[in-house]
Amino acid sequence: MPIDPIKEHNRQFIEKLTGKESVGVDSQGRLYQEIGIIGFTKKIFKKADKRIGNAVFSYALDEIQKSTFHHIDEGPKVYKQLLLRLDKTNLLSVEDKEAIALAWYAQRCADLVDNNTAKEVAEAIITIEMCQDPSISAQLKSSIRPEPTSGGTSGSYFIKNRQGIKIGIFKPQDEEVYMPHNPKGYRLAYNPKSRHGPKLGHLQGSSWQKERAAWEIDNGEMAGVPFTTTISVPFPKAPGNPKIITKKGSFQVFAQGQPVEELVAQEINNIPTKEVQKIACFDLIIGNADRNLGNVLYDTKEQKLTPIDHGLILLDSLTTGSSEMNCHWLTWPQVKQPVDPALKAWILNYNIDEKCEKLKEIGITEESIREHRFRVIFLKEAINKGLNLFEIGMLSMQTAETADSNIWLSKTVLETMYSLSEENYADDAIFSESFKQNIQKKLQEI
Repeated sequence: MPIDPIKEHNRQFIEKLTGKESVGVDSQGRLYQEIGIIGFTKKIFKKADKRIGNAVFSYALDEIQKSTFHHIDEGPKVYKQLLLRLDKTNLLSVEDKEAIALAWYAQRCADLVDNNTAKEVAEAIITIEMCQDPSISAQLKSSIRPEPTSGGTSGSYFIKNRQGIKIGIFKPQDEEVYMPHNPKGYRLAYNPKSRHGPKLGHLQGSSWQKERAAWEIDNGEMAGVPFTTTISVPFPKAPGNPKIITKKGSFQVFAQGQPVEELVAQEINNIPTKEVQKIACFDLIIGNADRNLGNVLYDTKEQKLTPIDHGLILLDSLTTGSSEMNCHWLTWPQVKQPVDPALKAWILNYNIDEKCEKLKEIGITEESIREHRFRVIFLKEAINKGLNLFEIGMLSMQTAETADSNIWLSKTVLETMYSLSEENYADDAIFSESFKQNIQKKLQEI
């Protein structure tokens, strides 16, 4: 029987205990000694000769490289205490301090990965923190500093790893459209209940949650949304403002490919049908209000489409008599073909209750979650009816042909809403079932 490495680690750890240690356990079940930043620093100076800078430096490096810092979740704020204590010795050179810092960040990155943080996410957190660290040289910072992306109306930044390679994109909440630190001039005071935004039914400052929601809905199963999570990191308050504050936002792992807007019409027509249809199916269930040719990437070698930029999904507009959904693929020939069997199966097996629980955990509003239910119910019934994605799209969004009339899907939602009592309208289960019956009836008339 193979030896369990965690159990073996814990066995050896327990054998070395003296009874005076404070012990913790990490997310993997491994035991470790809780040192704490002050105790850790005292430990360094207890054994190192304070009169000899090299001894302090060498011992500090050694202790950092063999220790784990599972409780250092505040990043540079806590780590700064170590630097201040080392500074008081006046024994370390600038190069020594940077070497200690690099060892510290290497260990911190390893700890994050060991605690189930994705490698790219751990690297992103580390390099963002390093850019605010006075011990890191300007030369190194220049190669890893977050780089603003071009275009768009919100603040977003290419994030690099310690080798200076782009690994993802960070989108801070406070730099979204109509948020206080928007770098493109679209600024307003933040009101979490305000629906003042680029699209009807979009809560101010909620795009970072929508980016995460897109990943949770797809989860790498169908559309190929790049892994997306949320992070909180030290970041400049605003472009040109050197003050550092903690910013939360979405982080999406970098995706390969060129924007479809760079392709000619014939190249678009040659994209595999299933690749186009997977994007269309995904947009239909999330109610994407901004699927343009710049936010879907095409890898010509792999013949693969990758959808990005999902800050304007899961709106709350259908109950207002409108639909902000807007997708350029509606004009592509691939969506007029029969729905791919694998995609059809994915949609029909989509667990709406499970996904809605995920959305609630992220912080998506009840109104937006309800609209998501409507879109999923409609898509399932329309596919069962045998409609193709072009026909479904025409019923779901405003087009030049429907500019002067209510969108079919929104009209059906309103009809259902007006047919229910106030009590039944507030009950998601009753509302959803009534909507499903209404959809089935109206699809028979098409």
